[in-house]
Amino acid sequence: MILLAVIAGKWLLCLWSGLGLVFLLFWLKGKQFRGNSEKWDDFFLALPPQKVEQYAIGIYLAAALLSSGISYCVLKWAGFQHSLLIAGALFVVGALITEYRWFTKKRDYVLKRYQEIPQTILERRNGENKMDGQIVLREYQTSDRPALIGIIRETWQYDKFASPKTAQKLARAYLDSCLTNQTFTQVALVDEVPVGIIMVKDRREKRCPFRLRLRMLLSVASLFLSKEGRMVTRFFSGVEEIDRQLLQDTQTEYQGEIAFFAVNSRYRGIGLGKKLFDAAQDYMRTQRIRNFFLFTDTTCNYPFYERRGMERRGERVHTFAAKGKSGTLTMFIYDSFTEC
Repeated sequence: MILLAVIAGKWLLCLWSGLGLVFLLFWLKGKQFRGNSEKWDDFFLALPPQKVEQYAIGIYLAAALLSSGISYCVLKWAGFQHSLLIAGALFVVGALITEYRWFTKKRDYVLKRYQEIPQTILERRNGENKMDGQIVLREYQTSDRPALIGIIRETWQYDKFASPKTAQKLARAYLDSCLTNQTFTQVALVDEVPVGIIMVKDRREKRCPFRLRLRMLLSVASLFLSKEGRMVTRFFSGVEEIDRQLLQDTQTEYQGEIAFFAVNSRYRGIGLGKKLFDAAQDYMRTQRIRNFFLFTDTTCNYPFYERRGMERRGERVHTFAAKGKSGTLTMFIYDSFTEC
């Protein structure tokens, strides 16, 4: 009975000490910010999801060690033999159970809820500072190219794992690749400046203009001229392979695909993404595209698609190395049906 009470007590103590550590960290950070809400907003906007995951794991380990130490003291007081071994076993079993729950359910839930925080901050800020500029949607034009290359480079953070020159080439190759895989484009302009784009592919249509395919080949070839370019090309070949596996795992024949979707970070939270996504869905309805899919990952605002009624059909973790550092990227496939 005492052992069962210790196990239950350890679980509760781990839970409450974890919450206590969270409150303590927020209190210390609050003292540092001196109650300045703008600094809190900037902190959450600059905090990457990977850091949130590290904080969560660190807090759990600290709480688990604390609760295990107290459990050892109680077992020792109660006269149990091998109390240190029992406390150690409780720690290991608890850690294994938590690891399983974390990677099957909790990790995704925590990251999803966290990403709603910066989105809410941006929406509030943009609501407080409404733009006077006029939002216009139109088809892609060649003159949009430089602005969209900049958006791609920023959105997928190419400069973190490549030199500026290679990051520019990579963004250009990605845009040209997307242009060969589309039958519909819409660019969002604010004061005549491109700030977002969406591309849709009717997969029943196989044609691609030769000039677009030639431009893509030239952009990809320019990457192979340097060692760094060849390295990042191999990385993205791995991403494409995972995309193929995710699509194959759905065992579904899709008629449409959202091939590319990005919005300049400075213009998020004012409804641009919704306007572009609605335009894409309107196109698919007019073309009688019955179902469609898209690929996304943890570097993107993937909860947006769930709020738009899409369903996650699969996910895979991709491990990569860049600039001497390793990292992981969780990749998803979402799908939905259209009301034709």
